[in-house]
Amino acid sequence: MKLISNRIKILVLPLLLVILTDCSKDTLSAQIIGNWKITNIFVKQGTAADADQLPALVNALPCAKEIVFNFRKKGKVTYSTPMECQSIANNFSGSSEVSEYEINEDKLVITGKNTNTFGLSFSGSTMTWTIVDGSGTASMTTTRIILQKQ
Repeated sequence: MKLISNRIKILVLPLLLVILTDCSKDTLSAQIIGNWKITNIFVKQGTAADADQLPALVNALPCAKEIVFNFRKKGKVTYSTPMECQSIANNFSGSSEVSEYEINEDKLVITGKNTNTFGLSFSGSTMTWTIVDGSGTASMTTTRIILQKQ
C-alpha cells in the first residue's frame, strides 16, 4: 500500500506544479483584462529617491492623463489616445491601432510598431510595469509605470 502511495506522489507532484504554474499565468492574464490609465511614472536614477515624472509630463502634454490602455482577451491591446498624444502612444505600440501582448511569467511584452518588455505586477486594481536600464547601482535607472484599472 505504501508503494502505491509513493507512486501516486511521484505522478501527482509534477502535475500539480504544472497546474499551479499555469494558474499563475492565467491569473495574471485575467487581471490584465480591462481599461487602464497611468497614475504615476516613478523614475529612480542610481541611488537617488524615486521621482514621479507624470506631473511634468501632464504639464507639458495635458492629454497624457487621458490615455487609456484596453487589454482584451486573446492577447490584443488597443489605446484610446487623444490626437495631441499620439507620440506617447507611438512609444508603446506605433499608434492607437491594435497591438499584441503576452505575459511570460512576470513579464509583459507589447508588440506593435515597437516591442516593449516590462516587469509586471498587480496589487488590487493597480498594475505596475517596471523597466530597468543600465548596470551597476550608480548608472541604473528604474522606471515604474503605475496604472489604475478603470
